[in-house]
Amino acid sequence: MRASIIVADRLRRFVRKAIPARLYKALAEFYNQCIVARRVGFRGLQQLNTLRVPGDSSGPMKALDLPNLNHLLWVRPGSSDVIEVVHTIVRECYGQYEPLRPPKFIIDAGANIGDSTCWFLPI
Repeated sequence: MRASIIVADRLRRFVRKAIPARLYKALAEFYNQCIVARRVGFRGLQQLNTLRVPGDSSGPMKALDLPNLNHLLWVRPGSSDVIEVVHTIVRECYGQYEPLRPPKFIIDAGANIGDSTCWFLPI
């Protein structure tokens, strides 16, 4: 792990223990909103927030058109799909595991919505 990631992780753990859980959750949500706005713009933020509204996730899937992907990603509105997209695509949690060369093959075994596969695909 890079030193900056280790420091950030330790800081996050300290803050999580030092402040009440509700405050930590509110601050984490605010931070996520800022990251999304900075990386995918306000249009992307609005699109993600519209799909995040809790509800019946059995309805029709919706396409996400994010600027850092070269194709659409389909999600179920009201489900945890949008949270996963923010984690994987927007915050780029797999960035620390970026391969040295673009992958030749990606096998997606269908464990979730394919967001990590979309992130690893070359642009």
